[in-house]
Amino acid sequence: SDRVINGLKNKYTSAPGAMPEGLTWETATTTDIGMDFGMLNSRLRFSGDYYIRKTTDMYTVGRTLPDVFGASSPKGNYADMTTQGWEITLTWRDQFNLAEKPFNYEVRATLHDYKSVIDKYNNATKNLDDYYEGMTVGEVWGYTTDGLFRSDADTKGYVNTIIKASNDGSWHAGDVKFIDRNENGKIDYGENTVDNPGDKVVLGNTEPRFIYSFTLSGDWNNFFLSAFFQGVGRQYWFPGQESSFWGQYNRPYNQVPVWHLNNYWTKDRPDAYLPRYSGYYNPLYKGTANTRYLQDVSYFRLKNLQFGYNLPKKWIAKAGFSKVSVYFSGENLWSWSPLYRHTKDYDVTVITKGSDNDLTSGNKGDGFNYPTMRNLSLGISITY
Repeated sequence: SDRVINGLKNKYTSAPGAMPEGLTWETATTTDIGMDFGMLNSRLRFSGDYYIRKTTDMYTVGRTLPDVFGASSPKGNYADMTTQGWEITLTWRDQFNLAEKPFNYEVRATLHDYKSVIDKYNNATKNLDDYYEGMTVGEVWGYTTDGLFRSDADTKGYVNTIIKASNDGSWHAGDVKFIDRNENGKIDYGENTVDNPGDKVVLGNTEPRFIYSFTLSGDWNNFFLSAFFQGVGRQYWFPGQESSFWGQYNRPYNQVPVWHLNNYWTKDRPDAYLPRYSGYYNPLYKGTANTRYLQDVSYFRLKNLQFGYNLPKKWIAKAGFSKVSVYFSGENLWSWSPLYRHTKDYDVTVITKGSDNDLTSGNKGDGFNYPTMRNLSLGISITY
């Protein structure tokens, strides 16, 4: 009913949201074990760390409340998470004579990895649409596939309750064939929970794993050279619903990516990578992750390369300089990724996240962000 306040009638009233019993800061407790040593007259050095970080009282959603409560569940300090990680660094530094002049060089390699597991979260049923206890952060749940249907006859008796490949629900040659893992005669997601996921399984993880780098440097007869390589050993990405990766499989009025051409199924191309061409093709753009189109976005990149020459001191001393260097420098010169076997339209180093916030759209991390730019430069460094 309307309430009257100072003679004015409000259009409606609403109850305030519920407050949690108490709020506190989340707490992170880290235990770290490290080891450093050198050998062979310090030419070889090793550094290693292993850590466990326990984060408690994380601020997140409250427990599910019955509808008769009349308000949404208040957020509070309801989640815990454990992160385990390690890092190792190996460095080799030495010299030898080249054309009777000393050649100094250094090789440095690093490797680190981490994994975060949810210890507590308000998801009693362990529904797969949210975090749940025991979940490894970044999990990708989806379906396994067995290529494409070779003919219409192959689809006889096939039932998929998750998605449709055509308006009338029928399946045809060239469609993606999902595997009935629980052998119940249909493709389904059960109760969409950890205990009853239907035909869903964990396909991969979107978090970067086994992150590594190599640094090579050396100098000889006033010349110097350095190269820095960096990469990720394992990481996965399944393009989202609005990703340009899908081209007209998403929306018929989209542009067709060049890599789609002659790369989709036809009777003359039964072994093509992409399925038969169809707009609004549910098995792809609906975000139904599957093994056939889950993308491996691990990569190896030449992050920086520098080459230069230090002018001899006898040339620069009269000018009052202590050091003058002429050099070439390049950044992000080259990269390789399994994704590039299909398309080079995306920069794998930012495909799963946004780049510069001022340059990234709301669909960040799905191919709508600017790539890491390649830079080439020539320079002179002068030290007085």
